[in-house]
Formats: sequence, structure tokens, C-alpha cells
Amino acid sequence: MNTLDIVFVIILGTLCLRGIFRGMVREIASILGLVLAFVLANKFHEELLPSIQKFIATPGYARATAYLVIFFGTMIAVFVVSTLLKHFLKMIMLGWLDRLGGGGLGLAKGLLLCSVILIVLTTFLSPKTSLLSTSKVAPYIGMVNNALAGFLPDNMQDEFRSKSSSLKELWHADWMEKLKQKQEALRGNN
Repeated sequence: MNTLDIVFVIILGTLCLRGIFRGMVREIASILGLVLAFVLANKFHEELLPSIQKFIATPGYARATAYLVIFFGTMIAVFVVSTLLKHFLKMIMLGWLDRLGGGGLGLAKGLLLCSVILIVLTTFLSPKTSLLSTSKVAPYIGMVNNALAGFLPDNMQDEFRSKSSSLKELWHADWMEKLKQKQEALRGNN
């Protein structure tokens, strides 16, 4: 294992454990809470503005305050609902399912984060860099990269695809060499 592998294992392990401790309900609620808070604040901050202007005379500060009150109010409401749901799941003996799902979501978040890191490294470094070419974990993380690469700017996509192809050839050659060595070792034992 090289440095990149260690970083990937730490990220995956940490986010998986964090997901187990937080649970699926909280993991989902944190994402949905942000999205819902953003949408509601965009939609309703103007309606709250007259009430805020009674206390804050400066228009910019009043608008920002109205927006943030709705945003953070929504986040708090989602947190309260998720906490109640989490306690309900514990009461009906499904806390284990919440934690298992949380671990899965945490692992998925870790995989996405590692994939973004690998995309950046693949795009900007040479495929022959030992950090990439000798990694044991990167080939598995790389399986997610093609889906995410579509979100890159066009110039980065071309660079990524070119270097990714070269890197996959290096990994394949390494795997074939190891397979050949194992076959020879098995023949030697017989």
C-alpha cells in the first residue's frame, strides 16, 4: 500500500464509521435538510422580510437575516424530525437497520470523495507517477470515475480520459504480472 491507498482507506473507514454512528436517518436528513432549507429560503425569504424589517432597518442585512432565519429554521426542523424518527426506530427495534444503512451511506460518501480525489490526481499527474500506478485501492475507486468524469469541464474531461486509459493499462499489466507469478508459484508447489 502506498500513501494514496492509506488516504483512501482512512477516508472510507472514517466516513463509514461516522455513518454507522449517525445512522441512515441522520445521514439522509443532513442532505435533504440542506436542499430543503435552500429551496425554502429562496422561495419564502421575501415574505418574512417585512417582519424582519421591523427590527433591522438596513435592507441588505434585513434580507440576509430573513434568508438565514428560514434556512437555519428549516435545518433545525429537519434535525428535530430526524431525531424523533431515529428514536422511533430504536423503540421498534430497528436501530440496527438505521446504523447499517448509515454505514452504507457513509461508505458511499467516502467512495465519492475518493473518486473525486482520484479524478483530480489522474487529470493533473502523469499516469506513471508511482502514487497512481502502484496504488492497490485506486483501481477499485477508479470504477466510479467514469460516471463522475461527465461533470468535468470539457478540457479536463479530455485530459482525464486520456490519462485514465493509460493508467488502466498500467494497472492491467500489473495485475497480469501478479497473476502470472501466482500461477508459476502454484506450478512450483505441485
